[in-house]
Amino acid sequence: MSMHVSFRTGICAVMLLAALSVSGCPHCDCGQGDITGGNVLLTPFSGRFGYGLSGAFGFEGSLTKNQLSDQAWRMEGTFTFPTGGYTVETPVILVAESYPEQVSVTIKVNPPAPDALVAQMVTVVPVTADITASNLALFKIRITGAGVLSCPNAVEVALKNKKDEWVLESGSTAPRLLLTCPSGIGEATVQLDAACPLQKLLVGLRYDPNRPFTRLEGFEATDGNGGRWADLTPHMCAGFIQVELPEAALSAENGPLTLHWVDMYR
Repeated sequence: MSMHVSFRTGICAVMLLAALSVSGCPHCDCGQGDITGGNVLLTPFSGRFGYGLSGAFGFEGSLTKNQLSDQAWRMEGTFTFPTGGYTVETPVILVAESYPEQVSVTIKVNPPAPDALVAQMVTVVPVTADITASNLALFKIRITGAGVLSCPNAVEVALKNKKDEWVLESGSTAPRLLLTCPSGIGEATVQLDAACPLQKLLVGLRYDPNRPFTRLEGFEATDGNGGRWADLTPHMCAGFIQVELPEAALSAENGPLTLHWVDMYR
């Protein structure tokens, strides 16, 4: 290789590494989001009227009234994101005509696109809302968005092998079904919750928490309506190998989803 070719190759490698340091992995989601789920925890204050709030994406805030005679509650909070590029939509507020009022607040978070160039720095985004409701109102606050477990029971899984285990966790852009399979060969029946449809589901595979699958010999997903998905590209992540199920495979109307997998180096 000539000196000129070597120099150009080195420059390209430096430019590629620089791009990846800014944009992250453009083709896969190996990250982990907030595993507490999308429901916001409301904790009553001891010294003031209202609640402290905490939830996904580092959300912290408060829901209070300055005076008991105030017509509206004031919700204030901040999200703490690991990078730039995230946006928070205006909260959607629904107040049921009941007594006491049933108040539903939905806050949607939009993560950056997988191939977006974003600043690699912690970013704080505020959110506020005024909610007209009585002092006795009952609140349910939910954070939604890609990767958020707004429904912790979005899937129910039955495993063929007794030694296998599963857990549903948040990824950075989609929920992840993480499967632990000591034998390297397994089958799972995944029941989807029609009340909480998923647009995307990641499937991670490992022998144990310290030993990931290394190379899949086969992976297949089928549904009860004849659907089949087998040409799925695996990606290596820290601690597991991962495939992404498309939205077409995640319709609860087509019955349970069956997953089959075989690791090449079992």
